[in-house]
Amino acid sequence: MGHKALILHFEKGEIKDISIRATLDETYKTLFKNACQAAKLNPKNVGHGIKIVIFGSFWLEAYANEVMRLILNREIDSVSLRKTIWNHLKRLSIQDKFDFFYQISPANIRQKYKDLKQQIKELFDLRNRLAHFKDEPESINPVHKGIPIPDVHQRLMRSSTQQLSKTVKNATNWLIKIERQSDKIHKIKSPKIKPNKEIKSKIEAVLLKAGLI
Repeated sequence: MGHKALILHFEKGEIKDISIRATLDETYKTLFKNACQAAKLNPKNVGHGIKIVIFGSFWLEAYANEVMRLILNREIDSVSLRKTIWNHLKRLSIQDKFDFFYQISPANIRQKYKDLKQQIKELFDLRNRLAHFKDEPESINPVHKGIPIPDVHQRLMRSSTQQLSKTVKNATNWLIKIERQSDKIHKIKSPKIKPNKEIKSKIEAVLLKAGLI
């Protein structure tokens, strides 16, 4: 499994630069969905729960970065300024990145984020807890109460991860709305120009050489 994107940079109808980029958001998305399906078959397996939390948060953060990069590319013409701003924004926490999207979104999109903000925080708090695991042992009385299930295990069983899965899906759907809003604004500012036959043939030649067609 390896998702990647081939990027062609044009200037006055000529291909000036070709670059390739890993699209790990799609890879994380696939791994997250696989974990959700596996958890349905074995709801008490905490391993599936860990994958849901890890790959769900990875997918969400990677997709947020892609949307942020897309918006910067569309709104800022200066390449150097765009890179400078991106180098600053990419270091923000996931919560700050979502707050950034909140600030630039219209009122109808903002309202949904208010419902998601705390849920996203809980998801990433658990992700960080797993990444830097250092829970202290808890005293128990197995004679009278039996051996309880540790708290972190309970949070990783499907009865709890269902809500986390829903949070990931709702948050990515919210990002899709942000992206579509950017698409809408971009189309108004820059009407779509259909590539002529010469440019199409150049694109096809590059894709053919790369083995993509």
